[in-house]
Amino acid sequence: MGREVFTALLNNAALLIILVVVYSVFYTKSIPSRLTSRQIISGLLLGFVTLTVMMNSWQLSPGVVFDTRTVVLGLVGLFFGFLPSAIAASMAIVLRLMMGGEGALPGIGTILSSVSVGLFWRYFIKKKVGDHSLLKLYLLGVVVHIFMLICMLFLPQQSRDAFFSIAALPVMIIYPFATMVIGWAITDQIARQRGKAVEKELVVM
Repeated sequence: MGREVFTALLNNAALLIILVVVYSVFYTKSIPSRLTSRQIISGLLLGFVTLTVMMNSWQLSPGVVFDTRTVVLGLVGLFFGFLPSAIAASMAIVLRLMMGGEGALPGIGTILSSVSVGLFWRYFIKKKVGDHSLLKLYLLGVVVHIFMLICMLFLPQQSRDAFFSIAALPVMIIYPFATMVIGWAITDQIARQRGKAVEKELVVM
């Protein structure tokens, strides 16, 4: 069972990495943009990324599912700001309500906590640390998923005990690592775009 859980969560993380890479390649110019229209489009696209990983989730028990939505939403908060985060989180909440089950409310809690941690990191922590190193991205992933574990305390006892016995450790191994890898990829894309912008300015001068 432990290997099955690890494999399922790893596959979901791999799917997320593929989706984010595709997003970065085809819509990376939206990342640093402050235009409202681009932020709305980013929110919708990242919302669909979130929905995709949620629809390919691993089921612990009926109505209790796990996926990498927390990774997506934490990074959306960090890199994209409030409006895209609100859009993506709202889409995720609607889907989680439609999925129903005893894990619905804790699941919504993970959505809200992930976005909140990402936004807090963006607007408060980032001002102090300055850049997004691998270590800092990993720490973001750890904090996001500590809050996820706290939300899981509100599951019914049987599901809660099952989660902490078979899934909590794989979650804390895979998800912070996925946060670090994807966050670093986004950071690299932003750096490339800024480099191209500087080159264009130099050419114009």
